[in-house]
This record gives sequence, C-alpha cells and structure tokens, in this order.
Amino acid sequence: MAHNNGGAGTPRAGAARKGGASVELYEHIVLAYLTKDAFVFVSPQYSIRGDKGEWSCPDLVALNFRDRRVAVVEVSTAWNPKSLREKIQNRDAQWITRLRDQLRALNVIDDAWTFEVQLFVRKAAVPAISQHPPT
Repeated sequence: MAHNNGGAGTPRAGAARKGGASVELYEHIVLAYLTKDAFVFVSPQYSIRGDKGEWSCPDLVALNFRDRRVAVVEVSTAWNPKSLREKIQNRDAQWITRLRDQLRALNVIDDAWTFEVQLFVRKAAVPAISQHPPT
C-alpha cells in the first residue's frame, strides 16, 4: 500500500464495499503505524456528528498532541477509489468543518490545531487519486 498524504477497530458492514474484507487488516496495520508515535492518539471509526446524528465515519481520526494536528485517515484497498477521491475533493464539507467544531465543543482542541487528510491506498490507485488533486 502506498501512503498518500493530503486500539483495534470494529468490523463494519461496508468493508466489502470499500474493496474487500482485507481492508480491515490494512486499517489495523495503519493504526499500528500511526500509533508508533507516543504523542498520537487514534480513534478508529470516529463518528462525526451532524444535525441529525452521525454525519460521517472516517476509518481513523488521529490526534497528534505534539504537533497539534488532526488527521482524517482513510484506508482503501480498492483498485479505483472514485468515491474516496470525491470525499477528498470535498474534504471540508465531508469531514473537517464538522470534526473541528465537534472537537472544539468537547474541549479536545483549540484554534491552533491544523487539519489534514491522510490516505493509505494501493500503489496502483495513486495515479487515479493524483489525477484529480483536491482543490
């Protein structure tokens, strides 16, 4: 898997839709990779709330307390991650705005924290995502 930068999770019904049952294994590997840094806390399947309940549930949300950075992390084993590319292009509406508001309301972060999206995808999928970079 290639890394494209822009606890154990629970199984999900949508795992097969995202590229196969093996995506859960890759999520666990990415979780282990991210938490090698003692200053990083990772929450698998973190529920971003909307006005009427759950809005979105990224694979992982990572809080880096040393760098004061929040990462929305998506893991995909799909050959053609079209839906993921669309989410990235709309990342503020999809994740960042609501997540920032939610974490501020919980007094987890303040205005100094920055946000990013990290992708872990098949090497073969990198060109498809890179062709249409986020705006």
